[in-house]
Amino acid sequence: MTGGEQVASGGETSTRGFLAVLLVITRLSVSRATELILGLALVLDILSEQETLSFYHWRSLKETEI
Repeated sequence: MTGGEQVASGGETSTRGFLAVLLVITRLSVSRATELILGLALVLDILSEQETLSFYHWRSLKETEI
């Protein structure tokens, strides 16, 4: 399996996951779907913030080594 095939299968997996989430959201009431979307947005925001902080921490460690 080449790297390109791995990327393609990963894209298919994320698309299937996205479609599954959409299916669940459409079966929920509007208020529940809104809560779910806001919750997912909050989790993604927290994860991206942690990733950014860890990147800056790694970068500061790298600069102190030089």
